[in-house]
Amino acid sequence: MLGVIFPVLLLGAFVFKLFHQDPIVWREALSIEDHLDGFPVLIARFYNGTTSPLVNITIQVFARIQSTGTPRFITNFPQKVAQGERGALKESAYWAYGRSGVPFSVFTPLSTELSARQTAEGDYILLAGQSHIIEKNRVTLLVVITGTSLGNGFPFYSSKEYELTESLLLGHFQEIEVKHKDKPRAWTGWENFELNSEVFIFGYASLSSPASVEATLGHSVDGTKFCYAKLQGWARSWCVGSDKSSHPERTYFRSDGMEYTGVTVVLGIEPRMYDECDGTVFPVLRDDLSLLDMRERNYERIDVSEDVTWAGKPKNCRVYTYAPLKAATARITEAIKSGREVNIRQGYVRLVREAFAKYDQGGKPREWETLPYKLEEMRIHIDPSAAPQQVIIGSSSYLQSPPDDRNLEEDSPSG
Repeated sequence: MLGVIFPVLLLGAFVFKLFHQDPIVWREALSIEDHLDGFPVLIARFYNGTTSPLVNITIQVFARIQSTGTPRFITNFPQKVAQGERGALKESAYWAYGRSGVPFSVFTPLSTELSARQTAEGDYILLAGQSHIIEKNRVTLLVVITGTSLGNGFPFYSSKEYELTESLLLGHFQEIEVKHKDKPRAWTGWENFELNSEVFIFGYASLSSPASVEATLGHSVDGTKFCYAKLQGWARSWCVGSDKSSHPERTYFRSDGMEYTGVTVVLGIEPRMYDECDGTVFPVLRDDLSLLDMRERNYERIDVSEDVTWAGKPKNCRVYTYAPLKAATARITEAIKSGREVNIRQGYVRLVREAFAKYDQGGKPREWETLPYKLEEMRIHIDPSAAPQQVIIGSSSYLQSPPDDRNLEEDSPSG
């Protein structure tokens, strides 16, 4: 009899363990950062720690507030959440399919009265939907996840409660580059899963102009946060061409009113081992990047964190810049071969020169001072309806026709 009962007990214990296994690996801290729309967000981050995919994952967030009276009690307040920076606020987030190791983030907005920094460094928090600030030591954030393991078909439950006085990290969570062919621990950024990183853009031409950046992002930009910097192993050159094929919404007009149908050249960078390129770095919000990517359609955003230096550079930060696409550089060569006109816009040169006017280079001329193509003053007209669909969806202020050429030049794309 014992020989029959004992294996059954073992099987029961095994099934019990499977049913109660927690497949979720939680990040130990919450990130808190300011959102593009003006309010701070709390960001909980986790991943599937098993080898089996997880499906039908639902995430809910509750603020647990302790009373101040006697006896004390806890009140749970459901919080609205979003999947991603631009996601709609809902009662819960939904993750249909979670691969092994792939991180997932859920965003919980706070009220606009306190900034992310004030909340992270101060003693108080103001939850969305609450009319008054609350001491952080009275609040914990509970994140609850339910779903099903595709491997064994069992449902699972997981939760993490964060003490807000101990678990807030100001800034952006570390991005992880998912490569499904490799094991998760080999993915770039994995070693910093528990850390935050500030995100910067290195601009070497029009992106060094706060006014130009502000026009693209559609929100105010603090020009004092633009810091002089240098990028090692790259050199600036007039190597990026654009025309209707890259920017169908833009039409150029000469001073005589005639439409210009040639290729317009702007600055880019080329890899050169022993050279360096000067420019500026400025901090961005995470969802600023999509707008900058739309603007810089002739370029690829690349990570140059190890190659950019400036005074006061944080130890743990991510720095991006924009390197020309092959199609953009080839456009100039093809135009010359076919006899099309190639020029440089006067307004673009003026914008870049003004952006760098305060950064003395000891009398050494910069690359844009020597022009390899004809310099010409032109007016630009933007037709939003002709823009690529992804640009229209992004609602970039780039598509808003400014009242005069001067403002329009400040919104012209290039690194």
